[in-house]
Amino acid sequence: MEICRKIIADAGWLILDRSEINITAKEGSISSLFTNPVKLNIECESVSGGTRININGKNFGMGPIQSKHVVGQIGKFRNLIELAVMERKKKE
Repeated sequence: MEICRKIIADAGWLILDRSEINITAKEGSISSLFTNPVKLNIECESVSGGTRININGKNFGMGPIQSKHVVGQIGKFRNLIELAVMERKKKE
């Protein structure tokens, strides 16, 4: 969960709610006039041998531009988590 909180802070996102296993965050700034801010719900679950992270996202609006923006932000967040985990493993 600490990796997720760090990524959210580094990306400039706003944490709206958090618990031991869940974080809800919203994009802090938008670079496009055509998309609305994405709201992510990140849930971490301990499983044997590691942690499972589920990421769900949504925003206000319809259509392909909004949908692609949500999918892109989820993908970006997932990539940042994977990079952070790989970096941590290198240090061990």
